[in-house]
Amino acid sequence: MDHQKWSRTKKTSKKITRSDTAHRSNTSRQHHTTHVLSFVSRLHPVAWFFIGIAFLLLSALGSLFLHVKMDQNSFKMATIQTNIGVLTQNVQDEQTILDKDQYDLPNKAQKLGMVLGSNAITINLSKPVGTPVNKGATNVLEPNQT
Repeated sequence: MDHQKWSRTKKTSKKITRSDTAHRSNTSRQHHTTHVLSFVSRLHPVAWFFIGIAFLLLSALGSLFLHVKMDQNSFKMATIQTNIGVLTQNVQDEQTILDKDQYDLPNKAQKLGMVLGSNAITINLSKPVGTPVNKGATNVLEPNQT
């Protein structure tokens, strides 16, 4: 008996190809789709009514949630804009005080006995001491340097 079963399965078995597996998956999808459609068509009209009411309630709750969030954000934005205005005013006040102090600086220095420098001596620090004046010369130093 086992021998007959084996020979029967051997005769009926065939090599499974990709097209066979694709066909099987398509038929299972079609079966699933028809199963879902048959379930939907079998729903009672009262069930459809409750599904519609649930959908409307969820939509209303979602809309309410979004409206509350937008109001919160608008209040936050108004507060931030007010703070920006106050900080801008503070910066302008501080800049006015700084400009006034800078304008009064020469007068205050004169009151302390300081004199305005007319013959200031400057030092050129753009080149280090001992660097050649000419790029081609190796031992030539700047004047007044030894």
